[in-house]
Amino acid sequence: MDDLADMVEAAMSRYESGHARGLLESPDWLEVRSKAKELSAELEIKGKPVAATRVDREYVRLAEALRGAAAKNQPPKIKDDFALWDMSQEFLLTLRSLSRFQGEIDRQYRRSQVEEQQTSETKGLSRRAEIAWKDYQDAIGKGKFDNSPPTDREVWHWLLIHRRKGENLPNFDTWQRYIREARNFYGCQKNTPRAGREFGGSISVQGDL
Repeated sequence: MDDLADMVEAAMSRYESGHARGLLESPDWLEVRSKAKELSAELEIKGKPVAATRVDREYVRLAEALRGAAAKNQPPKIKDDFALWDMSQEFLLTLRSLSRFQGEIDRQYRRSQVEEQQTSETKGLSRRAEIAWKDYQDAIGKGKFDNSPPTDREVWHWLLIHRRKGENLPNFDTWQRYIREARNFYGCQKNTPRAGREFGGSISVQGDL
């Protein structure tokens, strides 16, 4: 978080004698934009959606302020645009504040990963892996695929189409990780449903409607 704050400060200072348009079109700002997206995604993954939303909101406000300044007929220099500097300071304050808790955020995330792994190994599957495994077996039983057995990606694409409205499906990499977890837990080979497991009813196909 501090590294993103440093990048924003450096970019603002480097272009302070120029106009907002020059900053927006610079490699420096492209890097800031990319880093802000990465930070937001990282916070979401680590279970901090409120912090992620805050980073998104403050970045968007600063970017909109820059675009507004760039659209003026006679845009002031960045160093003379008080509103723009004020917006940048709000973004920096958010980043600096969050950086104070980065160590704790990382510790909590590592702890949750360990606990989830321990739950899988000692008490059974994680809830997410169990749901993914159930959906996987439903798809194998009800779907029609080009390959036999189908690849994980084919099954995932089938689920994207046939899951009931309102049910969310994780992205492919996350979903496949859950499937691997379930295979390891049940001792199954790839693309082989668990013996004796009846197919569930959470997936809708046209013939069911």
